[in-house]
Amino acid sequence: MKKTFGLFVLILFVFSFGYGQTVSFMPAWQVGETHTYSFTQVKTKYKLADGEQTITSNDTSSYNAHFEVIEEGIDYYKIKMTEEVGDILNITDSLKDILYLPEGFKDVAVIYTTNRNGELQVIDNWEEIAENMRLLCDSLLSPMYEEYPFMETIMKQMKILYSSQESIQNIMFKDLFLLHFLFGAEMEVGYTYPYEETLPNAFAADQPLRAMSILGIDTLMTDQSICRVKRYSYVNEKDCKKLVQNIIKTMAKTMAGFGGKKIAKEAKGMKMVITDDYTFDYSTLEHMPVHINAQRSTRTNLKQQDAMQVEERIIKLLE
Repeated sequence: MKKTFGLFVLILFVFSFGYGQTVSFMPAWQVGETHTYSFTQVKTKYKLADGEQTITSNDTSSYNAHFEVIEEGIDYYKIKMTEEVGDILNITDSLKDILYLPEGFKDVAVIYTTNRNGELQVIDNWEEIAENMRLLCDSLLSPMYEEYPFMETIMKQMKILYSSQESIQNIMFKDLFLLHFLFGAEMEVGYTYPYEETLPNAFAADQPLRAMSILGIDTLMTDQSICRVKRYSYVNEKDCKKLVQNIIKTMAKTMAGFGGKKIAKEAKGMKMVITDDYTFDYSTLEHMPVHINAQRSTRTNLKQQDAMQVEERIIKLLE
């Protein structure tokens, strides 16, 4: 897999503020090395009116994941990620009968490969993951299809989304992208690096979102061996418009017969602005991120009414 966040590949300019110290974000892993991270996602929706923000909903979910370096080569590392809870594929035996899960369905660990610099290359067992999702979609809630036909349509869409290596990597493993984001980069303290990049598009894997970004070392805490990196991105306006169109099409198709076309028609005039604000705390001693806070703000305007959704992803090294 080509690195989605292609740091420095398309750097446009470099602005210098001095200092001159360089930090390289390179791993120093060994086979058998293990680490555990916690992953938390917080989604907050706001209604914007008269210069004030009113929270309309707030949802939080979390899980822990264990990472083990299972193979090392001259130019690669192979890593196994096993989730504890929180993923739809990690369902306890007591729930399988209730959810009508098929025989052959199982918990699947993620095995992926990075290059020697720690940059994500490929998810090796994506076909096993895709087959597991196919089994799930073919059986999950199937007794409800007669009463709620749109559920069958949703499951068909899910199978399409999880049918290719690229889409699986873009949709299912956002946290992996964040965890490996800095690896392979080299930055000088006091410089900021504007560049162009492409971001995953969950509604159309073959249409990544173009963004203008700026990246740089914000703080270097030598006494704690922590380097703090900040990144800010603004998604291309035309790509936001295409994203809205994809959302409307998906909505109309999925909810056909249940007011989907009417809802999609009313949403045609919607405008959208997407910005990202990320903070990475990287241990220069352990050669890995210890804390990541990633916020994506999506602001929409429909019929002169403004709303905003903030999706926050928090990743912490536990051990």
